[in-house]
Amino acid sequence: MAYARSSAPDARVKRGLALLALQRPREALDDLRAARGDDPDALLGKGLALAALDSRDEARAVLEAFLHLAPDHVGVARARATLARLR
Repeated sequence: MAYARSSAPDARVKRGLALLALQRPREALDDLRAARGDDPDALLGKGLALAALDSRDEARAVLEAFLHLAPDHVGVARARATLARLR
């Protein structure tokens, strides 16, 4: 049976999100910044990591970009809640 392989950027996004879930935002950010700029999961993770690190302006910009790119994404509510907290 053949299995599809994840590309390196996809693997880094997954690792970044896992690190974020473990409350390790600084490490997560390194992986999430390596992702494609149009990856909604990476943008959301990057915005949440930046918010956790209190990089408010950058977090707001990234989360706004996420909302514009993926308005129907499952993470929209979390992004909006984080933006509200950052205001």
